[in-house]
Amino acid sequence: MKLFYISGKNQSFSAAAEELYLTQPAVTMQVRQLEQYFQVPLFHRHGKRIELTEAGRLLFGYARRIFDLTAAAERAVWELRDLEKGTLKIGTTKTYAKHLMPALISSFREQHPGVHVILDEGSSAEIARSLLVHKNELALIAKESYPPPLKVISFAQEELVLILGRFHPLTKSRKPALRDLAREPLIIRERGSGTRDIILDHFREAGIKPSILTEAGNVDFIKELVETGKGISFVVRSAVEEELKRGTLRTRDLAEGPFYLNVDIVYLKNRSLSPTAQAFLDLLLKKIKYGSLGLNRTPALRPARRGGYSIDTLRI
Repeated sequence: MKLFYISGKNQSFSAAAEELYLTQPAVTMQVRQLEQYFQVPLFHRHGKRIELTEAGRLLFGYARRIFDLTAAAERAVWELRDLEKGTLKIGTTKTYAKHLMPALISSFREQHPGVHVILDEGSSAEIARSLLVHKNELALIAKESYPPPLKVISFAQEELVLILGRFHPLTKSRKPALRDLAREPLIIRERGSGTRDIILDHFREAGIKPSILTEAGNVDFIKELVETGKGISFVVRSAVEEELKRGTLRTRDLAEGPFYLNVDIVYLKNRSLSPTAQAFLDLLLKKIKYGSLGLNRTPALRPARRGGYSIDTLRI
């Protein structure tokens, strides 16, 4: 088909032979074989000049579309390979979608402006499940355990802080312990949240049953309830930096603390990452190695169960 298309485009068997590095007799023979296959002439021959017949024009139109589409497909694959285009599907928690991912995605987009980024938000458990059903390729989440098909790389670590309203009595008392929180109305994260799992585990280990007021997946809603004195809560420190600066919220260290949340890079073990996902993973791995993109790393790191950096050492 390609030989027929080039011949029709050039209106010459000799020009087609030259372009395809073939002899003219070889081109003529293959065109005749194609005409025998269709049982209809495809070219009018006028000496050295050729002209498409009606059947030839019909076939040439389809051939042109085939080869235009082939060329477009090749360009698309090359652009994807070279990260000129493509789609990155990544999942994370609602908290990190607001406080961590914007800087990471901005760094990625500076290097690969043609890549379309789709950011999926949910609890850590929901996002982990999304990897298993191929909704997302890569995730940045915090969970204590993962299904076996998932590869887990420790990315960073963040402190979980007890947050209180500015006039809460615990802001002026001695360093509180978990037992002092037993009767306090606790606003806890939604099921599937890594923060929820860690905090409830600490209460269980201390033999204390907390007084859960409500469960919520929206951190802004949780902060608003705490600010207005409706209860207390635990959130990652990065989520309340502005409120702490303004003085609308307070934090207290606990006798049993500090508590930390391990933030992990997660993806399927036995599935090759797309070029876009691999490029984003490479960016995250550089963060782990340097604490920034090539900048000096902070030497004093908080201890972690699985390694990694505290969020505030990652200059993103």
